[in-house]
Amino acid sequence: MSNIRTVFETVEMTVSLLGLAFNLFQFYLIAKHTTPAVKPYSPILYQNSVIDCIYIFAALISRIQADVRNGIVFYTLQVPYFKNQEVVLLSATFWIFSIAFYVSGVPVQFVYRYLYIIRFIKVPKIVHMSMLFIAGLVSYLICSFYYLAFRDSPNIAAKSIQILQVSDGPSNTTFQMLSSYVTNIYLAIYLGLACLALILSGIIILIATVLFAKHINRNYEVMSQSTREASAQVTIILIVQTAVPVFVCIILVTFVFQVFLSLNSSTISMIIIPVVSFFPMLNSILVIYFMKSYRTFIAQKLLGIYATLLP
Repeated sequence: MSNIRTVFETVEMTVSLLGLAFNLFQFYLIAKHTTPAVKPYSPILYQNSVIDCIYIFAALISRIQADVRNGIVFYTLQVPYFKNQEVVLLSATFWIFSIAFYVSGVPVQFVYRYLYIIRFIKVPKIVHMSMLFIAGLVSYLICSFYYLAFRDSPNIAAKSIQILQVSDGPSNTTFQMLSSYVTNIYLAIYLGLACLALILSGIIILIATVLFAKHINRNYEVMSQSTREASAQVTIILIVQTAVPVFVCIILVTFVFQVFLSLNSSTISMIIIPVVSFFPMLNSILVIYFMKSYRTFIAQKLLGIYATLLP
């Protein structure tokens, strides 16, 4: 099992670094190669990249993995540079905040798109920042209960280490560990709030999408070609964005069942975090691909490089 854990850690580290590189490139494309028709949507494109980078930063710092065994939930962190248990817990809590913010930020993009399209004027920054503040507040609430659930980890450290050693055997890997009994009330509240946030995110996305579609259908004939194209490109990107809360919802429900049914299948819990880490990289690649101006810029550069290599 320790070999599987190492593979998952390597995959997570690799895709996180690739995701960081693609998102930095996306920042450049948004700033330099966004067309005037798409420009009003640039705040949510920037938001997309910033939230991706926050998650990547948290993942690279904590290198966290989850596990459930014998009625105990474990989070192991590859953080040999953190010796203080409180700092380790804060590192894991920051990771929880980042993934909660990652998911709760998606509805903001849908609402922003609808607010822009109904008047064709730029959405005020105060409105956008207010929506992000609410998303951040929800994320903070979720990660606060995570912190409360795992703050007593030292009290069950000996038992936790014994369980892991029996399952995995001795390991040369240096890691820090957080653990909590599945009966911990704060753990139940943390998981319950996470599920509730996902449900509310889905409802907001659905409502904003329906309202947007109705408005487009009523005003399609009076919209310019460039506005239609810009709207279509952003819509495709947002559809891709919905994959994040949908997938996180599936894996969270799976994890909740694993926790409260005391299923000792470590592979299920260990695979969750590396798979989630693919999203920032795929997110950025898909944004770059579906935005016509970005795709054209890259194609022209590649053709130019190819032309210089020809004899």
